Amino acid sequence: MAGTRNARNGPLSGVRVVELAGIGPGPFAAMLLADLGADVVRVDRPGGPGLGIDPAHDLTNRNKRSVLVDLKAEGGAATVLDLVARADILIEGYRPGVAERLGVGPDACLARNPRLVYGRMTGWGQDGPLASTAGHDIAYLAVTGTLGMIGPDPDGPPTVPANLVGDYAGGSLYLVVGVLAALRHAGEHGEGQVVDAAIVDGAAHLATMIHGMLAAGGWQDRRGVNLLDGGCPFYGVYETADGRHMAVGALEQPFYDEFARLLGIEDVAPARKDLGRWDELRAAVAARFRTRTREEWTAVFAGTDACVAPVLSMREAPPSALRSTRTERLLRLVRSWAGSMPSPGPPGRSTRTTSAPRSARSMAANGPGPIPASSTTRTRPGRTAPRPDRSRFPPARGASGGRPPPVRASGARAPGRNPSPTRPPVLGHTRHRARRPGAARRRHRRGRPRLGRAHPDHPTRRTAGAAGMKRQLYTADHDAFRETVRTFLAKEVLPHYEQWEKDGIVSRDAWRAAGRQGLLGLAVAEEYGGGGNADFRYSAVLAEEFTRAGAPGIALGLHNDIIGPYLTSLATEEQKRRWLPGFCSGELITAIAMTEPGAGSDLQGIRTSAEDRGDHWVLNGSKTFISNGILADLVIVVAKTTPEGGAHGLSLLVVERGMEGFERGRNLDKIGQKSQDTAELFFHDVRVPKENLLGELDGAFVHLMTNLAQERMAIAVAGIAAAEHLLEITTTYVKEREAFGRPLSRLQHVRFEIAEMATECAVTRTFLDRCITDHAEGRLDAVHASMAKWWATELQKRVADRCLQLHGGYGYMAEFPVARAFTDGRIQTIYGGTTEIMKEIIGRSLLG
Repeated sequence: MAGTRNARNGPLSGVRVVELAGIGPGPFAAMLLADLGADVVRVDRPGGPGLGIDPAHDLTNRNKRSVLVDLKAEGGAATVLDLVARADILIEGYRPGVAERLGVGPDACLARNPRLVYGRMTGWGQDGPLASTAGHDIAYLAVTGTLGMIGPDPDGPPTVPANLVGDYAGGSLYLVVGVLAALRHAGEHGEGQVVDAAIVDGAAHLATMIHGMLAAGGWQDRRGVNLLDGGCPFYGVYETADGRHMAVGALEQPFYDEFARLLGIEDVAPARKDLGRWDELRAAVAARFRTRTREEWTAVFAGTDACVAPVLSMREAPPSALRSTRTERLLRLVRSWAGSMPSPGPPGRSTRTTSAPRSARSMAANGPGPIPASSTTRTRPGRTAPRPDRSRFPPARGASGGRPPPVRASGARAPGRNPSPTRPPVLGHTRHRARRPGAARRRHRRGRPRLGRAHPDHPTRRTAGAAGMKRQLYTADHDAFRETVRTFLAKEVLPHYEQWEKDGIVSRDAWRAAGRQGLLGLAVAEEYGGGGNADFRYSAVLAEEFTRAGAPGIALGLHNDIIGPYLTSLATEEQKRRWLPGFCSGELITAIAMTEPGAGSDLQGIRTSAEDRGDHWVLNGSKTFISNGILADLVIVVAKTTPEGGAHGLSLLVVERGMEGFERGRNLDKIGQKSQDTAELFFHDVRVPKENLLGELDGAFVHLMTNLAQERMAIAVAGIAAAEHLLEITTTYVKEREAFGRPLSRLQHVRFEIAEMATECAVTRTFLDRCITDHAEGRLDAVHASMAKWWATELQKRVADRCLQLHGGYGYMAEFPVARAFTDGRIQTIYGGTTEIMKEIIGRSLLG
């Protein structure tokens, strides 16, 4: 396939195609020809496309040019026949008889050009009892038996495969194959022919192998019980611990043996050969897949012959899989086409034949607009377009005579050159690296992005559950960053997380990896090695993805969102140069030590003291429940520097690893978040240099209050993300788990529970997104941050409890994600200020 947007140098270079505009398989077939290098002119009809798709986003128009012709007007058919006279192929997708009535049927076109290949795309064929009946993809599949075999549920309705199987596989691809075969015949014998491709025929043809299995007695009409329809336990789809899915296709014995070994089901592996034990085998496979996340299983099966792959969404596919393959390049190229593609000039009031592709992005922004006279053929409304020069097909070059440069999406690289002169260029390598915002030491530099419109269909831009609402929070930059986070989780976190949970601590290597990936110091200035972008939405992306992955143990949020602001806003220039580069690289892990055994949230009760000794402080006291306490290289300690000052006599002192008298107690054994080290810290006559005072002397209270809003927002974001993820997991579970002979989802009580949680999540998400937006723009106050923290974390606690209940006994098993989420999330209503403190803050603001 050609590798450029304006693919005039492909294997069909020099082939001229006229497309009579339609919808679906006809335009797709012409698109394939254009991608292969053919020069395609699309004949558009007045009134625009049939489905009203904006030309800026109709990817089937790529690499085409257009002319607007009213075939029902006087001279309209003659204009098309003039194009046909110099064309090699015509593509039309009208109902039988329509092209003939319009004067552009096969007889008229072949009379003007005997070498023409006339391609017809229909649903039911040109003749027969249904030929003139309206229909679409789903109907054609239905009558061939193809639709009836798709879907895993024997008792439910068949699964609709979008329009891929009928319109594009049984339709467009079959038409293109026939057209190319006829084109070769025309080249050898000088005579054209009519190629009639019917979608219903193509759909039936696609099922050739299945018909063979049926004839041999190896296929049942009942869905979900056959070898290739999900009935076979080693050819199906399974849910993982995070509610996602893995696809298994281990049909051959060697592949199955490796699959069974890597999955850890050797004890039931022999059930493969005993159909009576397939249910037992399927249950064992399903149970094993539920013990790990999709990313963890992907890592297990990577590079093996087990025939297992992650089930990816449309948006996940290019960044997350198919690394360095042609398919990856194709998916990336198609995605970039969606943002900015060469497309035909959109039909307007005048008849126009464009001579160069226009940018779809420009059209979307500015409307059709005038096209320079040098590049169009124009008539007044109501008149027939003047006939083009009979000596040649409308040129594919710009007014200057050279080829127009390809229009590229922002950030895309030019396609690669053809490595072999004997082969056409393949798709260029348009690898798209997910970006860290503004990172000077990365390839892409960005300033702070404006709050932009979100793409409505991105999965992270919808709330959870059936009541999912479009989110307007994130932009394409945030989506790219989200992919970076997911890649980091899959590669550096999830494969090791179980071991970290057992060890009670995260590896320092993971912190350094986070630094290399650009996940640390997002708001730190670039001159110190940071991202240079204070947009809190990037931190929200981090919190959402780590929460959904069930990996709160590596406390990047604490490092970035809670401790980072103290260093960026309070540190002197000397302190910044000393600490921030390591903070951003992951070499210096940080903690803040505020809580004491007898003080809790009461700052006035702090007893740790620092005595002024001239050029240093002498620090004495102890702290407890300190996150990152074991790993921390820098600890911001809240200490009393003016004993009589109460809460206003506190200062922030930075204690560094290795200072004499600084000791760490035990790594505390918690009920959740076990991999996140939480420790007791002891200070016995620790000499802290005066240059390690952070901020103003006796100013800790003000400093702490200033940064609490962001701390609470970070906790709230994790809270709603956890609630939504638990709801997704549980919704899937109750659909599959059966009790009393039917799925749990059929019970009214269960539906009510899911409905209530989905509604609460949707309402909370809307409020949280507004708070995130306000905070990103510097407008969030402490009261609304307290509301967000209180409500989101209490919702998380309620949802975790109700979801665990719906899982029944399985919910109490540690191997199920709902059990870990239940214990991991319990701390959310406590740290960062308890729910009771949040209510007090809100109440005081209202009542004084």
